[in-house]
Amino acid sequence: MHLSLHIIVPALVAVLFFRKRWLKASIIMLATMLVDVDHILADPIYDPQRCSIGFHPLHHFGFIGLYFALCFVPKARLVGIGLVLHMALDSIDCQATNGVWMSSRVSVTPIVGVIDERAGPARKQMLIWPKLQ
Repeated sequence: MHLSLHIIVPALVAVLFFRKRWLKASIIMLATMLVDVDHILADPIYDPQRCSIGFHPLHHFGFIGLYFALCFVPKARLVGIGLVLHMALDSIDCQATNGVWMSSRVSVTPIVGVIDERAGPARKQMLIWPKLQ
């Protein structure tokens, strides 16, 4: 159901609010599903008990704020709306499956380029995803 909502809701918003250009609006908002490319950084890639919001790099509040701001930029409005809808649907999915609105395993802000302390001094690794608490 969750995946189908990522298709149905943006298409419905396009038809209801962008009637004259509903097809273009639908395609642009559906293309924002590419934000889920950050899921490939997780191990395992898919975990039905994991909340995307606050866990995956492009699903952090800093980026969500940027997506919201895009809604007010005329040339980027459809991208912003698509991304905000996507994040809202992911948050609703977290609530429905886990009883929370966001992941509780990570800090609120994204940490990019965190050094993995578990690696030895000669093997320091740069992580792209948020550091787990």
